[in-house]
Amino acid sequence: MITEKNDTLTGLIRIHNVALNQLEVRFIYNSGDSVLFKPKDIKAYGYMDLEYEKFATGYTGEITTGYPATDGELLLHRAINGPSKLYRFYKLKFRKG
Repeated sequence: MITEKNDTLTGLIRIHNVALNQLEVRFIYNSGDSVLFKPKDIKAYGYMDLEYEKFATGYTGEITTGYPATDGELLLHRAINGPSKLYRFYKLKFRKG
């Protein structure tokens, strides 16, 4: 994980669903303490072979049920890395059951 101050953090990340991963990430330090990071707090994060980078998308609608992207900044999944890069945007709606 890379913070806004360019600090690199290593530890565990709690994985949610693909849409919620764009809005927040729960980081767990080696001490066991955890913190919830939002796009305003970090530039990028990754786990396994997946990488997310922050972008000012301008999208302010609902990303997933109950979690709006209020300021348009999202952590987008980088699907292809090379001379040209491809990022994925996810939007999930869950039915009320």
